Amino acid sequence: MGMSKVAIIDPVGAKAGMNYYDIGLLLGLHNHDVEAYLFSNTDDVPSEIKNYNFFDLFVESKWRKGIGQLTAHLRSFWICKRENIDWVVVHVFSAQFTFFMFCLIARFFGLKLLVIGHDVDSLAKDDNKLLKKWLYKHVANHIVIHNQYSLHKIKQIVGDKNHYSVIQQGGYPELVDEKVTAEQAKVQLGFNNSTIYLLFFGQIKTAKRLDVLIKSMKHVKGDVKLVVAGRPWKDDYSKYDKLISELELEDRVEKYIRFVTDEERELFMKACDVMVLPYEEVYQSAALLMAMSYGLAIIASDVDSFKEVIRQGKNGLMFKSLDEEDLSDKINTLINDSEMLSQLQEGALKSIASEFSWSNIGLQYKKTLNL
Repeated sequence: MGMSKVAIIDPVGAKAGMNYYDIGLLLGLHNHDVEAYLFSNTDDVPSEIKNYNFFDLFVESKWRKGIGQLTAHLRSFWICKRENIDWVVVHVFSAQFTFFMFCLIARFFGLKLLVIGHDVDSLAKDDNKLLKKWLYKHVANHIVIHNQYSLHKIKQIVGDKNHYSVIQQGGYPELVDEKVTAEQAKVQLGFNNSTIYLLFFGQIKTAKRLDVLIKSMKHVKGDVKLVVAGRPWKDDYSKYDKLISELELEDRVEKYIRFVTDEERELFMKACDVMVLPYEEVYQSAALLMAMSYGLAIIASDVDSFKEVIRQGKNGLMFKSLDEEDLSDKINTLINDSEMLSQLQEGALKSIASEFSWSNIGLQYKKTLNL
């Protein structure tokens, strides 16, 4: 009997950093004798993974995008069928008609579908509730969610149908370029050595509540700046610019409102001291685990999903969600306590090494899927 085979089909991929997740999971599976395939939009993939760069990165024309998506999915499904792939993995952030139809087509090809429910309810509030229920309850052969908070939500959708598992996502220590130092990163970005830099990193979404963090900066004392790095997703950045202007914070906010390259990510993660995640709602956060992988101190809102990762005072600090004054208090406390700052940075690295290994996660997938 040959090796089991798993394929990830991911149209988003490098457009939003999902390629890191895909590669981490597939390498974790490969470590346990599972043959790994990736159908996405990047060529920067380890040789252990059979890679098919079928999907476009950025296409403005809706017609070209639609035709490209259809063609890429059909080619991917055909190869998966030809290669006798045991499980096809797809990521779900929102349940909409086009995505639902692609999942149906995969089933028509005779493929077994593993759905990873990242956002069980779309944070953009654009789910089709009927399609979401059908997707999770009838189309998916199995569902993986990342934490108990998501499990509670998925049970409300699928009822007594027990075809789901909780498997956390992994960290990203392999992304860290040890050749780039914090000092070098600050020089390249033009940052001051004496300034403390707070980082808000990743796609800018309404539910991530960047506005709460901006308002908190009015109460943050000392030589502290906020770095905002990422591009808006179904959100209007102009309202944040207006808020920065109204609060007279222009000289305390460094803005990089665009797609962030891998090279820029390395610089931001190395040059900044603290990662702040002021989210109002989130099911899981790759940005959190990435920041922890770089050894940044973490300050996050006390939403349920973060409580499953952050242990107060050990690998991060949590503040009362939506409370800008509590957030500013946590920031002021941390930046004025170098011992606590070092402790949280070390705690983050230890958590990634001990709890968020992709190899261990790959083994969990192998057992769950009977590979």
